[in-house]
Amino acid sequence: MLVIVTIACFIGFDPFISASIPVFIIWPLAIVPFIYGFAFFFEKAGTAQFFIIFSQIFIMLCITSIVHSLRQLSETEYAADVLMWFCRLLPSYPIANTLFVEASCKTLFELRNYTKDHGGTAVHNDLSPWHIRNSMGDFMM
Repeated sequence: MLVIVTIACFIGFDPFISASIPVFIIWPLAIVPFIYGFAFFFEKAGTAQFFIIFSQIFIMLCITSIVHSLRQLSETEYAADVLMWFCRLLPSYPIANTLFVEASCKTLFELRNYTKDHGGTAVHNDLSPWHIRNSMGDFMM
């Protein structure tokens, strides 16, 4: 239900958010098996529930913010690109990453072009949110 309300808000308030909708639609197919499988590592259901909720919030807020910030610094952009691919294995990372890409893809594209011309080590980034280094990688994972 939360996914449906979120998608309705995206469509109602900002129709230009195109890459987020498919990621929000496919996200329950990734998170439910992850939660189910991860719950077997705990003896008590309450402990599992607390840890899973806390870890998903931490991934969505902190890990995604750190990786996205590192992707914008010329000294750490290549390491952040590699770290991003490992973080995509976590089901909650693509949700926040897709929103970051939607909000600042143009800025990241311009920074990457600038640093590439001035000796940067990062791979060229594409302006399209469906590029493999942007939201398409999130959708595939």
